[in-house]
Amino acid sequence: NPKQVSSLQDVLLPVNQQLLMAWIQRGDLLALWLGVSCSSFSRARRGKIPVPGQPRKRGGYPPPLRTADYIMGRPGLTPKEHAKVKVGNDLAAWAVKVIRACLENRVPILLENPQSSFLWRLPDMVDLLQLGLVVNTLDVLE
Repeated sequence: NPKQVSSLQDVLLPVNQQLLMAWIQRGDLLALWLGVSCSSFSRARRGKIPVPGQPRKRGGYPPPLRTADYIMGRPGLTPKEHAKVKVGNDLAAWAVKVIRACLENRVPILLENPQSSFLWRLPDMVDLLQLGLVVNTLDVLE
């Protein structure tokens, strides 16, 4: 099943986190390319936010899971939406730990996410960016 992810690919599993941190700390990596899923950070989710107590409308864009005022996840999410936001927040927190470990161990790191992503507005990510990291924007056209 292509949707199944091997447990070897799940960076939220402690065993995989320990392995990656060991590689970083031992100097086993020449560089690291890190991608955080943008599914809950995307601004492409620009549908209308549902009114509590009213049925959700079908079709069109899905409603945002985050807003500038609710960067960690907006109120009124369905359980499925809340789970998606939680995974995004957990991946972002893990990415920050990895980036800090790479900086401490002088391992070049690249973090990939759209420029408009809410990921860059998370408090921990803002703190990292204030360290003077190099930020590049690459537009990729299909």
